[in-house]
Amino acid sequence: MDCMSKKALLSACIALLWIFSPCLLAAQEKTTVRIACFEKVRVIEFNPDGVQGFAVDILKRIAEEEDWTLEWKKVTFPVSMELLAEGKVDLVVPLGYTAERDDTFDFSEQALLTTWGRVFTREKSDIISLLDLRDKRVGYVRNSLFYPVMYNLIQQFGIECEFISVPSYDSLFSAVSRGQLDAGLADRLQAYSIPGNLKISENQIVFYPFDLLVAGAEGDPGGFLAAFDRIISEQKKNTGSYYYRSQKKWFGQLDAGGLPRWVSIAGILILVGGILIVLWTLSLRRQVAARTSEIEHLRNLMANIINSMPSILIGVDRDSRVIQWNQQAEQFTGIKADLAEGRKLQDLLPDYAQELRKLDETIRTRTPFSHHKRIRREANSVRYEDVTIYPLVANGVDGAVIRIDDVTDKTRLEEMMIQSEKMVSVGGLAAGMAHEINNPLAGIIQNAVVVKNRLTTDIEANRKAANQVGTDLDAIHGFVAERNIDEMLHNVIESGKRASRIVQNMLSFARKSSFQKSEVDIRELLDRTVELAKSDYNLKKEYDFRNIRIEKEYQPGVPSVICEITKVQQVLLNILRNGAESMCDREFRERRGRDFTPQLTLRVLDAGEMVQIEIEDNGPGIPADEQSHIFEPFYTTKEVGKGTGLGLSVSYFIITEDHGGSMEVASEEGQGTCFTVRLPISGGDQ
Repeated sequence: MDCMSKKALLSACIALLWIFSPCLLAAQEKTTVRIACFEKVRVIEFNPDGVQGFAVDILKRIAEEEDWTLEWKKVTFPVSMELLAEGKVDLVVPLGYTAERDDTFDFSEQALLTTWGRVFTREKSDIISLLDLRDKRVGYVRNSLFYPVMYNLIQQFGIECEFISVPSYDSLFSAVSRGQLDAGLADRLQAYSIPGNLKISENQIVFYPFDLLVAGAEGDPGGFLAAFDRIISEQKKNTGSYYYRSQKKWFGQLDAGGLPRWVSIAGILILVGGILIVLWTLSLRRQVAARTSEIEHLRNLMANIINSMPSILIGVDRDSRVIQWNQQAEQFTGIKADLAEGRKLQDLLPDYAQELRKLDETIRTRTPFSHHKRIRREANSVRYEDVTIYPLVANGVDGAVIRIDDVTDKTRLEEMMIQSEKMVSVGGLAAGMAHEINNPLAGIIQNAVVVKNRLTTDIEANRKAANQVGTDLDAIHGFVAERNIDEMLHNVIESGKRASRIVQNMLSFARKSSFQKSEVDIRELLDRTVELAKSDYNLKKEYDFRNIRIEKEYQPGVPSVICEITKVQQVLLNILRNGAESMCDREFRERRGRDFTPQLTLRVLDAGEMVQIEIEDNGPGIPADEQSHIFEPFYTTKEVGKGTGLGLSVSYFIITEDHGGSMEVASEEGQGTCFTVRLPISGGDQ
């Protein structure tokens, strides 16, 4: 071969090597798989040299077959998912499936291991069932699937508890042991990691079995999940595979030497004999189990029904010893059912001695006993109860059921209905009287005006009449001025007009509402309401509203409001009445001294799309602990018979519900109270 041919061949070889060398190098490089893992006992455990555990053994064998290089990142459970979401790792091991996680990640089809959730509590805890979690503090590790599962589970039973997230299982178990949490949610494998110095026990509450899977990026771009599923699927077909050997290594150690043959044969013979016995008893066990399950179901159903009742239900035997004590009885007395059962009912409810004296008679005669609207006095209120005793006869065992119902709201509503009927009648009478008063009142005003005109006006008819009686008009004018008759007539006319306005205001306020909204100037409506308050009999008799200084701070140009005028006037009158009563309280006036002058400051302001009304008094104010309750129905601090507790609650409803406005109170004890009402200019129509 000549020199030129050799050079050409050498150049071609060099070119081929240059083209295919990246492929050759790439074929020699191993694929690096980044795995985020967190400690889960016997599945993945951290040590100074790296990681170990069942999942580690499995993934190492898969890595050998797939020619992977594994790069382990030891993190916490929440951080592992954050790294996968950010693309900083390829896999997370192990992870339970949830629909929410599936929106972000892909999961292996094959499971590493199957486990389930458990409730962990402090030693000697009284939590033994889901119902005991009511009003308890239940902890869970952030992003754990146990929180949504347990939340949905207890919602089906109508149970409310406080769920609290913690960063790790170590902090979870530590908080439960110290009593900072009443219970904690974790899977069963975490029981192996609890330090011996913590006072933790595994509760009998078991829930939500689930598979521990391998999670990867959406779409499995590296094909890691597909490789895992393919290899594990084949491994699970062979009970002697490294998958099962590793499982036994970490979750059930094998005897290295195996069993002697004669022991195996003897075991088979014993097994055959046992099968004959088991087959004979299986049907009986099934029947017993089915019957037991049915009885347990009925018992739990009955217990749930009794505990869900809003009434206090107590069952007693013939000796008046408690045999049933529902949750309402627990809440009312503060005594748990296990402590109440077996004790004398008279010892547990000493305040009901009068009713319980009928207990023996009711059991003996089998005749129910009822005491309606029994009065029970509390610190600042009076409650009404219905107490009923029902005789109970079951399987020859005599006893009774005591039912106690709080009927306070019902009783007060009945009283309000009676009072409302009375007020309707009184309103009708008042309206009729007002019409009757208006007629003679108009005559008085008209004749007083005529008398004034004939005595004081210089007209020809008056001069002629004076001359006819032997005097002149100037003399009459002098007499009228000397005797102040002109001023007296003026007072008569003004008093008549004022009485007419009072009657008109009363008729307007008493008139039945047509539920139609109309336009009104709030300033004029507030002025009319003040005049109405001045003529209120109770306010004049007990508080003398006329002696209260009225300061008006009306902003000019405030737009009119579309509202139900009588309803809004009812609200304003109620606020004015409450302010007058508080400022004129005898004890408060004595503390403030003789120089104290009660004052109401009225403000009407333009608040954009709203008109704002402020009614401020300089009375004793409202204590802070009462301000959050004053708009609640039936809440009152007045003496019995002086208040129903409905005035402000009805006012709040009228403003917020009927008109789409707002009603607030600001008060400082000893410094007065300010009610703020905001009404939309448009009338609140949507």
